[in-house]
Amino acid sequence: YLYDEEISRWFVHKNDTAIQLLKDFGWYYGSPENHFAINGGFYLYGIFFNNSEVRKTGILLISSTAATGILQTIFKKMIGRSRPLRADGKSSFKPFSGENSYYSFPSWHSVFSFTTAYAISTQFRNPVFKSIPLLFGLIAPVSRLWAGAHWLTDVITSFGISIAVVNKAKNYLEENSN
Repeated sequence: YLYDEEISRWFVHKNDTAIQLLKDFGWYYGSPENHFAINGGFYLYGIFFNNSEVRKTGILLISSTAATGILQTIFKKMIGRSRPLRADGKSSFKPFSGENSYYSFPSWHSVFSFTTAYAISTQFRNPVFKSIPLLFGLIAPVSRLWAGAHWLTDVITSFGISIAVVNKAKNYLEENSN
């Protein structure tokens, strides 16, 4: 939190030199409609090809994404943190505002992209295979920092929410599976 403004300026300054493909991928990969399509795809693949592990991964993805989406929406509206591009500073809040410029905390794109990435990574034991989805899950949060849409603490908190929800959902599903 102490360095949010300096870090935000650094990322926004790098926006012009950032690779456009990564910025575009980050925007689309972090969008909720794409996540529900990806998550549903895992579930449907598991059903159609009779693969119970992929189907269970789809259930984990759908339940985790739905839960993080609900939590993120509640927190975002209740907290009402100003986005960096508003230039009001990291400590500017307007709870229950209807303005998108006060929906910085936590990051929607970060929550969705990291929830999906982390849930997929939990399906692997090999650290190399675990890291691949996590790397993809970092692209959307970084692209949002480049765009000046979020503070670093928005993104890091989003990771924490994602990890906590996925772990809780995974434990619940494992305990209650038939």
